[in-house]
Amino acid sequence: MEQILGIAIVGIGVWLVVDKDSGQFVDEFVKETSDDFIINYSRVAEPSFYETLSYLLIAFGAVVVIIAFLGYCGAMRESQVLLGACFCCLFIIFGALVGIGIWVYIEKDDIDVDETRLKPVVREMIDDAIKKYETDDASRDFMDQVQLKFDCCGGSRAVLDYSPMTSIPDSCKLMNRATGCVDPYYEHVKSHIGVKQFFSDKMTIAMAVALGVAGALIVAMIFTLILCCAVRRSGSY
Repeated sequence: MEQILGIAIVGIGVWLVVDKDSGQFVDEFVKETSDDFIINYSRVAEPSFYETLSYLLIAFGAVVVIIAFLGYCGAMRESQVLLGACFCCLFIIFGALVGIGIWVYIEKDDIDVDETRLKPVVREMIDDAIKKYETDDASRDFMDQVQLKFDCCGGSRAVLDYSPMTSIPDSCKLMNRATGCVDPYYEHVKSHIGVKQFFSDKMTIAMAVALGVAGALIVAMIFTLILCCAVRRSGSY
């Protein structure tokens, strides 16, 4: 049983590491999408807590697998010492998983957008779209939508970003040519990106698995204790 629990813990940790890149933001008003207009949550989220939890679970899972091997050896050799050591280790892991579950419950809604990461991503997205405006339909559509929706023009330098590389598009209205699009579009993305909800959902699943495994460890500890008592009655050490 302990091997299965250990593998389950490792599995949820690996899932958290791998699946962090599945969260993406694509603006709803963009008609044609490409990788240029997708913002991966992992690029702009505060990473410390989520990544720490992921690698902690992987480490705990590996330890549980090792402890399971220790318990197996103790059962095969009918060693009270090995079985007792296995029980103590399982108890420590049990307490750690309960602690992780409580920690996740407290912290799961605190992961949010890292503004120092998000703004450079938005700026790069707009700059790339401006460079490709005349050669790429998706870039042209993206910039037209941004400029019309937010009454702006160009990137950080406003209309100057279009000169002398490209002609000034019709969506860049005369009255808006002094206002760049980076700041207004950044504020829009920040308020709609949904990073907090994405990682909160992942943390809730991780918390449920951690507490579920902790509950299963109780059964494993009881079973190990029964074996240890049986070995003791039989007189083996």
